[in-house]
Amino acid sequence: MATWTRSQFPTATGTLLRDRDQPNVFFSFGSWPNLETVGQWRGSEGFQQHIATIRELLESFEPHTLDLVVQPE
Repeated sequence: MATWTRSQFPTATGTLLRDRDQPNVFFSFGSWPNLETVGQWRGSEGFQQHIATIRELLESFEPHTLDLVVQPE
C-alpha cells in the first residue's frame, strides 16, 4: 500500500510503527499537503482495494484525521 500511495500521491509521507510491548499492534501516520488530498486518497479505488486486502489480516483498522498541535523545533 505504501508503494502504491507514493506512486499516486507523491506529496504524502508515511511512517509505520510497531508497539514493543504488543508486537501485533501497529500505528501508521503521515503528512499530507491538505485535507482535499487525504479525501482523494481515501476515496480512491486503489485505497479501497488495499484496505480490503489489509483488513483480512487485521483485528481492527481505525482511520483518523489529526491536526498538528505542537512540533519540536
